[in-house]
Amino acid sequence: MTDGFVLKLATKNTYDGWLEFDNGIKLKIDYPTLPQKDKLNSLLLKGLDINAKKFVTKETTSQEFMRMYIKFTVKDWEGMKDENGNVYKCETVKDEFGGTELKEDLWFMLCDDIIQTRVIFNRIAIELENDEMTKKK
Repeated sequence: MTDGFVLKLATKNTYDGWLEFDNGIKLKIDYPTLPQKDKLNSLLLKGLDINAKKFVTKETTSQEFMRMYIKFTVKDWEGMKDENGNVYKCETVKDEFGGTELKEDLWFMLCDDIIQTRVIFNRIAIELENDEMTKKK
C-alpha cells in the first residue's frame, strides 16, 4: 500500500529475479525504466491531497499507482492458470516510453482484485528495494 509512505523508486538498471508466491505462481520482475519511473512519480504527485496537513495520496491514486507499477515491472510468469487449468502465457509489449509492459488484458487479469494487487505490489516493491540496498553495499 502506498498510503502513508513514498516508495523510493530504485535507480539500478536491471534485476533478473523471480518472486514465488504460495500458490505456486512465479513472477519475473525488473526495474521500471527511467521514463516509466517518471510516469509513476507523476501519478503520485497527481494524487497528493494538498488540503491535508501531511502528504497523503488519495486511495484511487494509490490503486492506480500499484497497478501501473505492476504493469511496468512484471516481465514474465510461470504457473498462471484459469479455473480450468489452462495456462496463461505472459506477454509484454513495447510501451510509449521504449520499455516493456504487460499486455493490457493480462495486466487487467493480474490486477482485477485490489487485495491481490496490494500483495503483488508489496512483494515486488520490497524485493526491488532490498536488491537496491544490497547493490549499494
